[in-house]
Amino acid sequence: MPGRLSFQVVQDRPLIEVEVKPSLAFQQVFASNAPHLVPFTKQLFLVDTGATFCLIDEGLVANWRLPKNNPVIVGSGTQISAAGWRYDLSLKLRDSQGGSWIHNLVPVATVKSGHFGAEVFTGIIGMDILKQAVFNLDGPSGSCSLTW
Repeated sequence: MPGRLSFQVVQDRPLIEVEVKPSLAFQQVFASNAPHLVPFTKQLFLVDTGATFCLIDEGLVANWRLPKNNPVIVGSGTQISAAGWRYDLSLKLRDSQGGSWIHNLVPVATVKSGHFGAEVFTGIIGMDILKQAVFNLDGPSGSCSLTW
């Protein structure tokens, strides 16, 4: 279904709220076992056209005890490299008008807790999601949008 998300540039960076959950298959496992709650977190993510894939601070998902699929080593703008794991997660990108864009199975690499330092974001939306949409950045107005 086509849609559009609008979001703002904060501190000269395009940021979007993302609701993170385990992938759909693991949501069903959590829901069918006590205490019957699916873990989730809502965080700000940086929209980064220079990132190949999505990244998240491992501290946000570590206590969910998901299977670690593959070890990864990533290079980023804040550190030369960081070792982490790949998890299959569900990402729901949200805007302030109530719109959302759900991706039920996204391989997301983790970076060590605190990797992003004092930044206001705790994850990165990379090209694995962005290539499915048109990304529009209007620098003078400080607004961004994703249309798919």
